[in-house]
Amino acid sequence: MKRRSLKLLKSLFPALVLPLLLASCGKEAKTVEHASTTNQVTSGTSPATDKPRPIEFPRDEGAHYEHPIEWWHLSTQLADTSGKKYAFFFCALSTGRHLVSLYDKAADKVLTKDYYESLNYTENVHSVTSLSLKWKQADAPFRYNFSYDFEGMTVALTIKANKNPFLTGGEGFIAMGKNGVSHTYSLTDLTISGSLSTGNNPVNVTGTGWLNHQWGKWDWEKDFSQWKWFGVNLDNGVDLMLFNIYKDKELIGSHCGYIDANNNQFHKLPSELVTREYYEDASGGKWQKVVELKIPSLKNTVLTLTSENDLQFVEPQVLWEGSMKAAGTFNGAPVTGTAYGELNRPD
Repeated sequence: MKRRSLKLLKSLFPALVLPLLLASCGKEAKTVEHASTTNQVTSGTSPATDKPRPIEFPRDEGAHYEHPIEWWHLSTQLADTSGKKYAFFFCALSTGRHLVSLYDKAADKVLTKDYYESLNYTENVHSVTSLSLKWKQADAPFRYNFSYDFEGMTVALTIKANKNPFLTGGEGFIAMGKNGVSHTYSLTDLTISGSLSTGNNPVNVTGTGWLNHQWGKWDWEKDFSQWKWFGVNLDNGVDLMLFNIYKDKELIGSHCGYIDANNNQFHKLPSELVTREYYEDASGGKWQKVVELKIPSLKNTVLTLTSENDLQFVEPQVLWEGSMKAAGTFNGAPVTGTAYGELNRPD
């Protein structure tokens, strides 16, 4: 298996300078973003070398050296034996950037890390490692051992996927703005166990999670300027995703779909994203705190997603990662659940 080691690079998501503090929160006039089946894939052309190819496993769990942008992204909801709850987020980018957060819900405290280390990653099998990280396939595809240790934060997890990979758009190939393209899939229903510590007293944890793996080629400024991503785990066994892409505040691409409890996948669903409340940062930027997701093609399907806490990685690439609660109706039946949100620009 071919391996590659990267030196510290700062071509993607340049390093953190200062955290941007959220100054206030409030309500705003209802903002509705409509996505129809006509804009599920952004208009534009792509280089011939970037035409889609079928995603295959376990090959595509591994790295894709031919693509300049790639990341492995893990979001989790965990609880220890005393019932205390945590949200742990980790993202490794092929540039060597590590983005990390641990949200202690009982203490209402967020610990974050944002740094670069030389990253090793392997083709054809999931293996992503650095000085602080060992994230490798275990005894079978879609099973992983995750070990992280950096500046007092230690996390050791075993991860098992319970459903087939969810291929965004149906094939796992989407447009990223005007000329950008990307392959992407998610493991939406993870069973997780292990331990975590921010000091000398590790706690055993169990929980659930969501993994995204994405690779491709695009221009961060010319192809698009903003995205909004939400992943939702409902108590009826449905895992739903919405990925909206914007250019100059105009919605230019939308990918909405879900995988049900029986592994059936549904894609290219028209949707409406309604902002109900926002946080306003110190610079006046507005970030979604409460959103309402409607899917008109599904009878009486309306979900409200509410941020539990707020986190940003800043300068000059702003990235908000949030643990969220979900409630509403799906096909007319009441549902609740957990969710994750990612925003890379304020409105």
